[in-house]
Amino acid sequence: MLGATYLSEGNEEKAIELFKHSAKLGNADAQESLGKCYEVGLEY
Repeated sequence: MLGATYLSEGNEEKAIELFKHSAKLGNADAQESLGKCYEVGLEY
């Protein structure tokens, strides 16, 4: 997943943007990743 790549490179804002987009389209992996970001306090 592209969002995971951005997250691993430290670009949290772009990663969350991509996770949100994919999650809205129904991607379960993106929904989980977005939830994990929120869980650790990453929000943009």
